[in-house]
Amino acid sequence: GRYILEDYDIKPTFSDFLPGVAGLYGKPMWTFYVNRGQGIASFGTVSKETPILEFNAANKAYQNTPLLGFRTFITGRRGDHSFFSEPFSPLSSRVPGSTSDADTSLPKRVMYVGANEMQIQETNFAEMYEINVTYFVLPEESFSSFVRRTTITNMHETKKLTLSGVLDGLAQMEPYGGRIEHY
Repeated sequence: GRYILEDYDIKPTFSDFLPGVAGLYGKPMWTFYVNRGQGIASFGTVSKETPILEFNAANKAYQNTPLLGFRTFITGRRGDHSFFSEPFSPLSSRVPGSTSDADTSLPKRVMYVGANEMQIQETNFAEMYEINVTYFVLPEESFSSFVRRTTITNMHETKKLTLSGVLDGLAQMEPYGGRIEHY
């Protein structure tokens, strides 16, 4: 079973950790997620003192995740129409009371949370594509690992979607090998 949260990015804030132990002797991996941006607020190995993406308390993670976490930028063409979009951007969130489910000018967003994975989905009605991002910890390995899988699907039945550029990844990473100095 998975929890399903429609329009997750405008719901009251929440956060949680994905469990993560891999390999025969349990290589630790932790992942902290929130219901803002593309979800992943921080992750790392061993402890929050040695993160790959800097750990922030939930109140700061809600603000920082859309800008400093994972981001995706897409440029594409459908026929003579060119477009640029940033899926999961807070600038294109549906605002409660001012948009309805029938409104197709803004994308529809859904978060799915399972026992060891989290998935976000955005349906962009204006450009007729759907993007899915799934995060999970890779089990049964001799090392700890965190996987992010991004898929983009054309929703138009007849018109071809040509992607001329996709930039997808972290906006910021911490160097490996030491504790983050506290200010």
